[in-house]
Amino acid sequence: MKKSDSFKFKTQFSLEPLLRFWREKLAANCEFMADMNRSVQSRLDKLPHATDTITDAETLKQHQDLLRPLFSAIFAPASWDKELKAILEPFKLNPLYATPLFEELLLDETGRFKGGGEPIRQHFARGRMLRAYLHILERFYGIRQDFTVAGVRKVQDPKTQLDRFYRFEPDLTFVDVAYADGPLKLDKKHRAMIMDDWNDLDLLRKILPPEKFILKGFSVLQAVDCTEAEILSRMERMLVERQAALTGPVFYKLREYMRILFRRPYLEIGVAGLRDDDVMLLNPREELELKMDLQNACMFKKSMHIPQCTFEGSIYTRAIEQNRTIRLSDLTALENLTPADRHLIERGIRSIMIAPLLSEGEPIGCVEVYSERPNEFSPLDTILLEKVAPVISMAVKMALDKIQQEVQAIVKERATAVHKAVEWRFVKAANAHLDRLFLGEPSEMEPIVFKDVQPLYGASDIRGSSQARNFAIQDDLSHHLTLANQIIQNAAKIKDWPLLQEMAHGVQKHLDRLSTGISTGDEVTVTGFIHREIEPVFGNLKSLGPKVAMALANYERAMDPEKKTVYRKRRQFEEAVSALNREISSYLDREEALAQGFFPHYFEKHQTDGVDYVIYIGDSMAEHGGYSDFFARNLRLWQLMTSCGIAWLTEKLKPRLDVELDTCHLILVNHNPLSVRFRYDEKRFDVDGAYDVRQEIIKSRIDKAVLKRTGERLTQPGQVAVVYSTPAEGREMKRHISFLQSRGVLLNDQEILDLEELPGVKGLRALRVGVDLSSNVVEQRLDRLATG
Repeated sequence: MKKSDSFKFKTQFSLEPLLRFWREKLAANCEFMADMNRSVQSRLDKLPHATDTITDAETLKQHQDLLRPLFSAIFAPASWDKELKAILEPFKLNPLYATPLFEELLLDETGRFKGGGEPIRQHFARGRMLRAYLHILERFYGIRQDFTVAGVRKVQDPKTQLDRFYRFEPDLTFVDVAYADGPLKLDKKHRAMIMDDWNDLDLLRKILPPEKFILKGFSVLQAVDCTEAEILSRMERMLVERQAALTGPVFYKLREYMRILFRRPYLEIGVAGLRDDDVMLLNPREELELKMDLQNACMFKKSMHIPQCTFEGSIYTRAIEQNRTIRLSDLTALENLTPADRHLIERGIRSIMIAPLLSEGEPIGCVEVYSERPNEFSPLDTILLEKVAPVISMAVKMALDKIQQEVQAIVKERATAVHKAVEWRFVKAANAHLDRLFLGEPSEMEPIVFKDVQPLYGASDIRGSSQARNFAIQDDLSHHLTLANQIIQNAAKIKDWPLLQEMAHGVQKHLDRLSTGISTGDEVTVTGFIHREIEPVFGNLKSLGPKVAMALANYERAMDPEKKTVYRKRRQFEEAVSALNREISSYLDREEALAQGFFPHYFEKHQTDGVDYVIYIGDSMAEHGGYSDFFARNLRLWQLMTSCGIAWLTEKLKPRLDVELDTCHLILVNHNPLSVRFRYDEKRFDVDGAYDVRQEIIKSRIDKAVLKRTGERLTQPGQVAVVYSTPAEGREMKRHISFLQSRGVLLNDQEILDLEELPGVKGLRALRVGVDLSSNVVEQRLDRLATG
């Protein structure tokens, strides 16, 4: 549909509709009005062609004394100096008569709308054509449609130099409609077309050409101050719909809007979000730097994040805890000042309002407006700030969510998956990193080091897994070679080909070597030999008779479709190992979830042929403090109980495995605290310092530990071995063992053992005790864990 801004209706200013209104509506019902009407009409009659000659603003002003009583039906005398109202030629843009306030705020010295009338044209260009047509349709054809196009005008307040917004509401009561060249009828077809699509200007122009009508009289235009609604709408569009971050330009625009809203050009604002235990300043960098350059700026430590405890007892805390807007007329009159309150006074702030920001009923921050002048804000300003707060709340929520995403992205990039117990420390480092970048400083993620933590280590290994794996490989390779040999032997009985004899010889050599054991590389060598030397000739042999065909079919059935080799025993072994690992790992996860409830700690497990894990616990890892040695001792007892549970579970699982495998269980006790550092390049924790490396050396070699004199392996199926270095460590673990023996979890067969020296490690001792695999105490504990 083509658009046109041209207005082709004939228009004419006339007082006749107003005079008729006086005669028919006012004078007819009130004698006083009737007298006034007669007086005005008498004076008008003395003017030649009065209603036709008064057609412009200048003429209206010349006869103001005469017309003011007439216009009192439109401009109430009591509100003459307060109203924003004007009269215009129908659908024109130049006011002919207006109240003083209308002229002061909205018109320039020439009597035109300030700014060239852009908002009026914008809203009236298409809108006034539609309004004119709808006015005609209602007056002549009885078709009424509700239509509102209220233009919003931005003007500068001459007192504050701030923008104000006004909504224009036209009134066409005093606009008559006349035919230019006689009546223009509207048939049913055209009426239906208009009713169906009355906003189609091209259709209206075609059916009702504008040149056929005259609009005579005047329209009344009233301006209503809609600054509050307009600013709130613009703020919402900027902050919520467009999801604009509270960056410098957006923040300054928000401040501009707040100044307009409160009609104070010197107003300042601040926005803060609550995140974990920090208050996060969301002002732009230059705003923060201005605040931090003050004498007391060390309070903020040049950071976007400030500990919430910094504001303890302050007016900010009161606003959030009491969930109400705080308004203070003069901060210097405030008693019992906190450091945060004094900081405001040192910045020169006298008047302030603080409103809490909420999301789903929970506090997420606050917004403040303040001034260096005392007694600046009234109770009405408090109400206004409370209207603004929900919009800013949504913006702060989005800002906090975005920052959370940025922090998580940094943590994920630099550390991949981080254990929940220490995630807070990575988040803190990422926040500090973002702070420095925000302030324009070079930055890298700071080192993550936890000092003086207690290490705990445990392992549940599958005994003889290497030997079992070799047996499975040996069995599968031998079976594969045997199947291949059967094909060759059957073919050789039919065809006396020398090459078949040579191939049979090669197969037998590999079988003979495998019968004595398996060596490194045999798996690749044998499989490669079959694929390279034997299988390529099968195509030449398949037509040599039913026995060869049957041998080939047996060979094909035995092949694993993915591995392209015999893989039955190895798969059984792998499935048995996987089943044990799953059982151990799943049980450890359930136990670990329980242990985290004792006290937060770092936990990391590894899975190969069995599962081992490491735990670090200490005050430096506790985000909220409260650590004592009690929790480390509690975890060591938990370790012993968990090892018993693993022993019981794996024993019950053995009958269901195709390969019988045993598990052995080990705990390493070390009372000496150590420091651990996160290695960003390897994305893992490691001990920090040469002395602490001893723990890592022991961990890497302890599974091979043997007893002095006998050479027996320390770890044995169905038993738990506890390795320690000092008498204090031994006494603690003996106490834990005695307790579990009294509960029927451990057998009364405790051994105290001396271990052979390990490379680089001396003086290790061990306790070894059997697990009561028939105990229902362990079973009951497992049942409780399984049911949550």
